[in-house]
Amino acid sequence: EAYAADTQGEEWLLRCGGRTMGRCRLAYFPGTVYLYGFTIEEGLRRKGLGRLFLKLLAAAQKDDCHTMLLQVGSRNAAACGLYRSCGFEVTEKLDYIKV
Repeated sequence: EAYAADTQGEEWLLRCGGRTMGRCRLAYFPGTVYLYGFTIEEGLRRKGLGRLFLKLLAAAQKDDCHTMLLQVGSRNAAACGLYRSCGFEVTEKLDYIKV
């Protein structure tokens, strides 16, 4: 099957056979792209599609993009595992204060 990452406005979609399987938004700054709202559709997770989508997104980036950044909750073990397996590293941890 052929998979493609393409844009729909500011949103990037992972598609196969006309079906949207994942989505995210990217914001560009000099040398850096920020990834927001990365998701694979329910029922399609844990099948390698997230890894494939990240690979396609990285390949589609501008030549001057050297860094891809994202934010993920440390309690989201599945997402953290995916990002680490794709070469992402924890560079900063944020503390939140609850009122």
